[in-house]
Amino acid sequence: MDDSTLDQNCEMNVERFRIVKLHGVRYRCSTCSLLFLSKDSLIHHITITRHTYSNHVKPHDKTQKKIPKVRIPCAPYSHECSICKRNFSRNSQLKSHLETHSENPETQKLLPCNLCNEKCISYSSLTSHISQTHPEIKKNQCSMCKKIYNKSNNLHHHLRVKHFDIEAFTCEYCGKQVTTKNNLKDHINHSHLQIENYVCSTCGKAYFSRHLLKNHENVHTGVKPYICEVCGKAFSKDASLYTHKISHSNEKRFECSICNKRFLRNTHWRAHLRRHSEDRPYACDLCSFKFVTRHELKKHKLSHSDARPFQCNLCNAAFKRKTDLKQHFKVHK
Repeated sequence: MDDSTLDQNCEMNVERFRIVKLHGVRYRCSTCSLLFLSKDSLIHHITITRHTYSNHVKPHDKTQKKIPKVRIPCAPYSHECSICKRNFSRNSQLKSHLETHSENPETQKLLPCNLCNEKCISYSSLTSHISQTHPEIKKNQCSMCKKIYNKSNNLHHHLRVKHFDIEAFTCEYCGKQVTTKNNLKDHINHSHLQIENYVCSTCGKAYFSRHLLKNHENVHTGVKPYICEVCGKAFSKDASLYTHKISHSNEKRFECSICNKRFLRNTHWRAHLRRHSEDRPYACDLCSFKFVTRHELKKHKLSHSDARPFQCNLCNAAFKRKTDLKQHFKVHK
């Protein structure tokens, strides 16, 4: 990296912070006092660290004219560490990284734990500290309202919509809210239109997302990249690992607010909630029937088909449903 590139990057970052100072747009973590340029940066920080949100210092009062947003480009991975030659996309990331090379152990510790006095040098070390030292704290738990989520991106969405009032994109079919237009498009294609653009080159099976196709291809190749940290069992799909991990716990975290019934799995809880309402998002395209779950729709569609995919290997009798085949096996005993 030459001096002209460094000078250009420094100028961009000076201009970035000049605009932040001019507009007064700063988001502060009340636990560690770190400042962020955007709400999303702060939300990402809170999601990982379980820290809490303090306040947003508004740049102007209501009588002042709103200053238009200014987008400042940042050269990708243009900030190089002079010690280990690692590259970063932002000067702030480089500054944080340089602290890890410090000889003073006190300056290495940047991120405080929200539950004790321990401080850590990185998000990953803080996450590891919380899981080992504070096992009572649930993974993906909101630090503000203590609500628990099964995935970190669901917690991230919760923080954006509930605590930061960031506009969500709402599905016109079922009312589900997501944080981006692309996520909304994937949701509609998958849950309602059932558009499957990603086709397996081995068997021709189609999926609505590249991620699901990749998981499916693992079945053909035998690759099992998802490993349970409790028992070491490996899976080809991340969803299979998540379902398996529930077997290590009997805790029913999801409770119905209407009848107080509790569930191990988020999917079962959400399907149960629909039964208390008239929400039937899965509609048959061959008749007027609608269903609470995709599985129920799939079973129903068999009634419109003569296909009998479940065949007995003893007498060649064929059935529409696996449960019927299992019942048939009793004849051969």
